[in-house]
Amino acid sequence: MLISDKTIEEVKRNVPIMDLARDLGINIRGTTQGGMARCVVSPQSHSKGDKTASMSFHKKGNYCNCFGCGFTGGPIGLYQAVTNDSFPDAVKHLAERYGIAIEYEGNAKSVEKSNELDALKNALTVAQDYYKAGFLRCSAAQDYMASRGFTLDDCKRIGIGHIPADYGRGLMSALDKGGVPTEVAIKAGLLKVVDPRRPPRPTIYGEKNGRVSFPVHDRMGRLIAFGARAIDDGVKPKYINSPDSPLFHKSEVLYNLHDAKAAVKDDGGRLIVGEGYMDVEKVRLHGMRNIAAAMGTALTSENIASLGKYAGEVVFCFDGDAAGFRAASRTLENIVPHLDGQTKFKFAILPEGEDPDSFIDKHGVE
Repeated sequence: MLISDKTIEEVKRNVPIMDLARDLGINIRGTTQGGMARCVVSPQSHSKGDKTASMSFHKKGNYCNCFGCGFTGGPIGLYQAVTNDSFPDAVKHLAERYGIAIEYEGNAKSVEKSNELDALKNALTVAQDYYKAGFLRCSAAQDYMASRGFTLDDCKRIGIGHIPADYGRGLMSALDKGGVPTEVAIKAGLLKVVDPRRPPRPTIYGEKNGRVSFPVHDRMGRLIAFGARAIDDGVKPKYINSPDSPLFHKSEVLYNLHDAKAAVKDDGGRLIVGEGYMDVEKVRLHGMRNIAAAMGTALTSENIASLGKYAGEVVFCFDGDAAGFRAASRTLENIVPHLDGQTKFKFAILPEGEDPDSFIDKHGVE
């Protein structure tokens, strides 16, 4: 089933290009009628060292164009260029975001695909509700977060949950009560089959006092996965992330990018990239929102390629230990192909034994 021409035209007409651009983290300078920004569509096509604001936005006509790379488009084209979403996904998301009713026409295969993704999103929502409710019942999880400097209100704002050491029985019960079929939960990355003769196991499991969970969102703030940290320091692995799924591709995702990109303009076009979600949330606790992090791996080429769309300067912050130096080295290797003069890349290596969390506790955010 295809999205109707009527819906597409309503999105083109009723999604304000200026508002959308700001939602996407594009720093527009100008008036309410229009403005200019650096190219976010194809910065590599511009001359090296060119920092000209070549992209113009027009309220009248509801479009934008770049005299550098030649891009011209309305809300749908701009959204696709920044997020790399398909045309149908872009139209659907913009319609949902701006309250436009979606009408369909055509073949059943498209409807099936859309329904499948909706089912996966619903499964994640059911899991998140279960994790959050568990956190409010678990004193060990609350005490752990308090020891890291987070109040209960902070944890509610972030969406912190608790994953108990119960072999997934609680999660599977919640999914069953929520009407989520086992095969959907598996495809969403919540469950996995270890032994066909036994019930599925959770992909993120708890040991001892369990784990605290962090919701992971895509660039537009949609829940797509989870990360979790062991409450007990002796538990290995310390961190576990959801596996890849139709909604989540770890190598392409940066934790908190959906919030950080909107805050970049408040810090002179600077984006900070840390090593993990706990570091990100601790920095945000001190009022800095322009920070994101890789999902437990070194920053990939895909991660780095997307950063220039949101910031003129990217500062990579790594822990002052051997692992931090290794991560910095791998990131530097991945940066080299993207040195086009459009975005400045800097490295901040913390003192030995420090991470952003501990460093801020001692010295403050400044």
